[in-house]
Amino acid sequence: MNWITDNKIPLGDYMETVVDWLTDNAAGFFDAVSISLEWLILSLVDLMQWFPHLCRLH
Repeated sequence: MNWITDNKIPLGDYMETVVDWLTDNAAGFFDAVSISLEWLILSLVDLMQWFPHLCRLH
């Protein structure tokens, strides 16, 4: 177990660079994905509200 903790891969700086690049260059893409998912979820909720409640059938 000591070998694993003693020999860490230095990914922190690389990951920070990737996240910064994505934040600067792909924010519009992530906004579009977020808006699309929000629309899909709200549409499914609206659709499910059209169905009668199953507990009323018993």
